[in-house]
Amino acid sequence: MSKRNRVFLLLGPETGKKAQFVEKIVGDRKKKYGEKPEIYRFYPYGLDTKDVVSILRNGSLFASSKIVLINKFEELRGKKLLDPVIDYCKDPSDDAVLILLSDSVKDIPVSVKKLVPKENTVIFWEMFESEKKGWIINFFNRNKIRIEQDAVNSLLDMIENNTRMLKEECTKLAQFFSEGALITADKIEDFLYHSKEENVFSLFARMVQRDFSSSLDVLDSILLSKETDADKVLSGILWQIEKLLLFRRLIDSSYQTDEALSKAGIIGKRNQKNYNTGSKNFKTPELERIIRLIYETKVRLRTYGNELHTLILQLFFYYVILKAGKSPWLKGSG
Repeated sequence: MSKRNRVFLLLGPETGKKAQFVEKIVGDRKKKYGEKPEIYRFYPYGLDTKDVVSILRNGSLFASSKIVLINKFEELRGKKLLDPVIDYCKDPSDDAVLILLSDSVKDIPVSVKKLVPKENTVIFWEMFESEKKGWIINFFNRNKIRIEQDAVNSLLDMIENNTRMLKEECTKLAQFFSEGALITADKIEDFLYHSKEENVFSLFARMVQRDFSSSLDVLDSILLSKETDADKVLSGILWQIEKLLLFRRLIDSSYQTDEALSKAGIIGKRNQKNYNTGSKNFKTPELERIIRLIYETKVRLRTYGNELHTLILQLFFYYVILKAGKSPWLKGSG
């Protein structure tokens, strides 16, 4: 495998297309080696990049190749953390792929950019806000359903910021509302938080209340529906925790609540209430730790069979709600 296919730098905010690109890399490795590679995902909070490089350098007992992803790479700061990555990029391993992912396009060290082949540096731009709004309106027009502008804004705020999720949620709404219906912002919130089926939004609401028993009830309902698997549940929680972390950091920086909500793009009374509750119940370092725990939990989901996935998620919510993210799964978290 040529050197140019061992390190990738994937930039930009469009996570849906970025995820598809990563899946293609996984598929290419599986085709080349005849089996799926081991996949490791890391987050910058509390990360020791020497451990990451060690995984990349050392051979695996369970697979012929491995893929290592460092998410939110733009938040990795300091010579001590960056130097091991830079040194690795100079001479990457033959049986491993390192993928550096960043929502930002600008905040990447020049020393890293120079070491990644140009053809392996890809920017994934999301649709402009006006384009997304137009896409939603046209989608419902094709289904003979009207949607108010406030409802469009509310929908964009409550959907993970990528094209795949946008299409999935709009399809669900189109199936729920009958032809000729008018969708309002209140109806959007009612659908997401009070539909007959529980979802990652209602689960997040229970989680930020730190209500462990109720969270497990919602989790069971979601998993029993068979429409969402364990990994998707974690992805939905991750997206909301990241937004809560942004909101919490703004509050820490002395922004007024209304200003912080607006700057974080959090609209809708019920939605804002949930994020306010989360900000009061979880501190910034705790949210950072929870994000690390999500990625560690995803690793466990891939390591163990489906029969253990429910137990793994139950343990995850136990560590989040009752221990503020402290878990034996995380190095040094207690």
